[in-house]
Amino acid sequence: ADLIKLSGDLVQQLGELAQRYSLSTVAFTKGPDGATVWQNGQVHHAPASATEVVSTVGAGDAFTAALVRGLLDQCSIQDTLRTAIEIASKVCTSPNSILDRSSQV
Repeated sequence: ADLIKLSGDLVQQLGELAQRYSLSTVAFTKGPDGATVWQNGQVHHAPASATEVVSTVGAGDAFTAALVRGLLDQCSIQDTLRTAIEIASKVCTSPNSILDRSSQV
């Protein structure tokens, strides 16, 4: 598709994307407001914790990697979502988008 037009609230939009592209899971990140995941008709939201942001470079990649890992490991979507947000938040605290390997996530 060259153009996608969505209408309605966020949950309707996520469901529409999932239906249009035959997806089981659609994620929407909202920066300091956390993230929402639509999965098989169920909606899950998790808030972000307060973070002193240095740079957002790499935060989306980190979120997506953690989300995919949790899905592949068949973790609960709520735990996966919380972990993905936590990792993305930690990336935002680094000026070079690299996590300190000694930190536990």
